Amino acid sequence: MRRNTSENPPCPHCGYRLIKNGKKKLKYKTVQQYYCKRCKKSISDNKPKHFTFPLVAIKSAVRLRIEGLSLERIRKFINRTFHVLIKSKTTIHYWCNWFLITCAAIFPHLGKLLHMDDTQVKTWKNSEKFYFFAIKDSVTKLIVGWSLSKRRNSDAASAALDSAKQRFLPTYEPEKIRTDSFKGYRPAIVKVFKHSVKHERVKSFKEHSNNVIEDSRNAECQNKRKKT
Repeated sequence: MRRNTSENPPCPHCGYRLIKNGKKKLKYKTVQQYYCKRCKKSISDNKPKHFTFPLVAIKSAVRLRIEGLSLERIRKFINRTFHVLIKSKTTIHYWCNWFLITCAAIFPHLGKLLHMDDTQVKTWKNSEKFYFFAIKDSVTKLIVGWSLSKRRNSDAASAALDSAKQRFLPTYEPEKIRTDSFKGYRPAIVKVFKHSVKHERVKSFKEHSNNVIEDSRNAECQNKRKKT
């Protein structure tokens, strides 16, 4: 087997040296194409995979989202700064979801306080009602867990907490979870975290922290509407 060089990366499938096979022009960037003589496969140097926008624009959007900016403000900023055309804020939401899934088990900088809230949503076609539960970190502003349920009860809240717990590092556990006055949150927190996590209630999140949760939920609904 020939030695691999930095100019000729190894094939991700068999490890054999790739050869350059021209370039492919995407909408906003040009990527290098490679070919493997051993397994007869074409490899693209497009990172992240399937993303047509520049990586620097995607990274900037995710960073701004973590800092707390709304999806619409991020969309306008990226269009203006990187001279691209993002038509819908759902694109930004998709990038942030990709980042969340990619880094699902890498949350070294989560704060000790998590915010948990829920909101009622309706399907586009038959107006069927669901409850969207979400958990947001107070430091990174990331949505770290969520669930969708037809009922607003402690089981639905537990499902959201479980989804968040699966994404935590083994050494991490929040000190406190802040919720509104819904009675189903307390038993859900005890079920998932036992009695090691404190529960803090507030009357309403209107002046607290659910803006990001509402924003994410609206973008998710728009995304599902496009798919249907």
